[in-house]
Amino acid sequence: AGLSCRRATRVIFCGRAVATSMPAKRTPAPVRNADHVITRLTYDAPPELLEAVLANLPWADLADFRSVCKAWRTAASTEFSWKKHCDELFFLPVPEYHVVVVPWDTGSVPMHAKALYESGKFRAAFCETIADRDRTWLTKDELCALQWSFRFKKSAGMQELDPWWRGDEACLNVFKDDGTCGLVQRESSRDIGVVMPTNQHRWCFAKDVYGESQCLFDLSNETHMPLMKAARSHPTSCWNESFAKSLTHEPGDTHYRDPRDPVEARDALSALFRTRSPRGFSVGSVLKVFPDPAHGSVPGSDNEYLLTYPSQIVWRHEKTFAWVMESCWTVSASFPLAKQADEKAARGDLQDRYLKIGHDVQVVEVENYGSYPDTYGPHARRDEFCETEFVDKTQAKTCVRFFADRHDAECVTVIMPSALAHWVSTRPWNVGLVFSDAIRTCALDETDQIVTQIANERLSDFETRLSKKRKREFVVSKKKKKKNVEVDETGVDPADIELVMTQAGVARAKAVTALKGMRGNVVDAIMFLTI
Repeated sequence: AGLSCRRATRVIFCGRAVATSMPAKRTPAPVRNADHVITRLTYDAPPELLEAVLANLPWADLADFRSVCKAWRTAASTEFSWKKHCDELFFLPVPEYHVVVVPWDTGSVPMHAKALYESGKFRAAFCETIADRDRTWLTKDELCALQWSFRFKKSAGMQELDPWWRGDEACLNVFKDDGTCGLVQRESSRDIGVVMPTNQHRWCFAKDVYGESQCLFDLSNETHMPLMKAARSHPTSCWNESFAKSLTHEPGDTHYRDPRDPVEARDALSALFRTRSPRGFSVGSVLKVFPDPAHGSVPGSDNEYLLTYPSQIVWRHEKTFAWVMESCWTVSASFPLAKQADEKAARGDLQDRYLKIGHDVQVVEVENYGSYPDTYGPHARRDEFCETEFVDKTQAKTCVRFFADRHDAECVTVIMPSALAHWVSTRPWNVGLVFSDAIRTCALDETDQIVTQIANERLSDFETRLSKKRKREFVVSKKKKKKNVEVDETGVDPADIELVMTQAGVARAKAVTALKGMRGNVVDAIMFLTI
C-alpha cells in the first residue's frame, strides 16, 4: 500500500492522469503529504475521479493497485478502467518493432478474449490476452484463420525461387480446414520474374515426436514413474513399448531427438520446450507438412507411408507475441515478414542467424527426407501423425462460461475448441471463474504433480534472483548516498525550492539543480524528479 501511495502521489502531481471536473464547493486545497492525497482521493473525492486517475495508469500498476483497499479494488476493476488498455493492446501496432503488427489481426489476441471484449468484459479480455502469451500450441481454427507469411531459409537452397530472397515480399501460406495447404504468390513477385512452386500439400498435427513430455521426468525418481507411464500412454506419444524393455530404458529410436545431436542442439530444443504451457506436449505444438499424392506423383509413396518434410515447431514471437512456425528449412509467421533488405537493416530477429531451429536439431528428419523411403524413427514406424479421432476430440467445439467475479450472476458464454477450453479452465487464477466440460487433451497440464513442482522451482529461483538483485541495489544506493552540499541558489526562488522539495521528496541540492535545469519551471522540475 505504501508503494501504491507513492505512485498515486506521482499521478496527482505529475499530470499522468486525466483530471475530471469536481464541484466548485468541493475544490480541494493544495495537498502536501502523500497520505493526505490518498485519503482525500479515496474518501472525499467522488468515485468518478478515482476511476479516472486509475484508468490512466499503466496496466501493471492498475492491477497492483487493486490490492490497496476495497475502494481502490472497486475503482480499478471497472470495465471503464480497462477499456483503454484493451484498445491500446489490441488495435495499436506493436511499439518499437520494424514491422507493423496489429495484435488483433495476428493471433496475439485469442478467440475467447475477442469474445469477452465484444461482450464488454474488458478486464477479463485483457487478462486472458496476457495469460495466453504463454501458450505455444495452435488450434485448428487459429491455424486456418491466420494469414501466414512464408519464406525458405538459406539452408533449403531455394533462393532462386523464393521472392523473399529476391528482394520482394514473402509468399502467403494458406491452411484450410480440409487438411490442404499451399503457397500463394503475390502479384509483385511475378513482375520480377520469380515463380514459386504452388503445388498443393497436406498438413497434419504431429505426435510428440521430440519426447517433450518424457524429458520432464527424472528417470531416477520413483515418484515420477507413474506420471511418465501416463504420459507415454497418452495418444500423442510416439513412445512404443516394443522399442524399450522397461520404462527406465529409452532407446535413441523412440523419437526424433537423436542422441548423436551435439549438446548445443539438445539445449536449443530443451530451451524451447521449457517455454511450453502446459509443460509437456500438446496437440498443435508441432505440424507436419507433406506433398499431396492426389496432386503430383510422389515416388514410392502411398496414403499410409508419405514423404514428409522436417516438422514445423510452433512458438511465440518474443516481441509481438504473434505465432511463428519454424523448421530447419522454412519459417512462417502470422504477421507480415519484412523484406530481406529491411529485415537486415533493422537487424530483425527473424533473420536466419537468430532463429531457433537449425539443421542440427532436425538431423534425423533431414536424413529421412534424403534417404526416403529408407527411413527410421517415427516415420519408419508410421507414427508421426496424431490419430484423426483424437484430433477431432481436441478440436471439438465446447461451451465455456466466464464469470467476471465470484459473486457475479451473469456470465459470458464462449464457444472454443476443447483443447483451448481445457487449458483456460485449468489455469490457477481461473478456478471458480471459468467453467467448461472440456476433456483433458494434453499429456500434462497444470494439475499434474510434475508441472506444479517445476512451477514452484521456477518461482523459488525467481524469488532468489529478485532478493539478490534488491540486495545489490540497496548496497549500490547506500554507497551513492551523499550528504547535502552547498549549491548556488542564485536566480531561484526559495519558495519554489521548498515546494519542489516537499512534492518530490528530495534534498535541497537536487531541487535547486532541477529548477535551474528547467529554467525555474516548478511543474517540470517536479515531473523530472518523480517520473
